[in-house]
Amino acid sequence: MTTLTERDIVGLTLWGEARGEPVEGIIAIACVLRNRLHSGRWGGSYERVCLAPKQFSCWNAADVNHPRLQALVTALQRGESPANAALRECDWIADGLLKQAIRPRIGGCLHYYATSMKIPPAWAATGRLYETIGSHVFLEGVP
Repeated sequence: MTTLTERDIVGLTLWGEARGEPVEGIIAIACVLRNRLHSGRWGGSYERVCLAPKQFSCWNAADVNHPRLQALVTALQRGESPANAALRECDWIADGLLKQAIRPRIGGCLHYYATSMKIPPAWAATGRLYETIGSHVFLEGVP
C-alpha cells in the first residue's frame, strides 16, 4: 500500500470541497489552505491543515461525499491513477500551491462555506464577507 503524499491530500481536499466549481473557486479554496498553514493554528503542514478534525467536511466520515473521497484514497494507496478529470484539475492546482505558484486570491480568509447550505454555520455570523466565488462564501475575521 502506497502512502498518500502531501500533494495527494491537498488535491483530494480540493476535489472533496470544490470539484465542479470554476477554477478560480478551487484556487480560492487552495488559498484558504495556504492561509491556514501560515496561521499555524491548524498545523505546520498542508497534510495537518487538510486533515485537522472537523475542518473540511469531505474528510468527515459522516459527510455524504466521504465514500467517494475514500474510494479515491484507496485507489491512490493501491498505486492506481484514477480516471477522474476533476481530480486531475485539483491535483494541478495542488501542484501550483505546493510550488508557491498561486497568487494570493482571497486576502487572509481562513474560512468559507458552501451556499448550498440551507442555514449558514453559526460561526459564519462572527466573520465579515470577503467575497463569494462560485458556490462558496469566503469570510475573514472569524475567530
